[in-house]
Amino acid sequence: MGISFKKKQMTIKFQLNGTEYLLNRVINISELLLFLSLNKDNIALEYNTTLILKKDYSSIYIEESDKLEIVSIVGGG
Repeated sequence: MGISFKKKQMTIKFQLNGTEYLLNRVINISELLLFLSLNKDNIALEYNTTLILKKDYSSIYIEESDKLEIVSIVGGG
């Protein structure tokens, strides 16, 4: 009798600007912004209803059911 184990693929479900996404590994907010090609100097970010300081992006990891809102800041005249 053979026994086999299959490693379960981890997925993390979160929302970004109201749309649901899945991650296959743990990432922090800085990594997410890099993936999305967003410059942290040109955005405001809300994480689970709390406005997050840019200096904290690399220390906050996205977890199951997190809700993020990203707003781009555009200058004008």
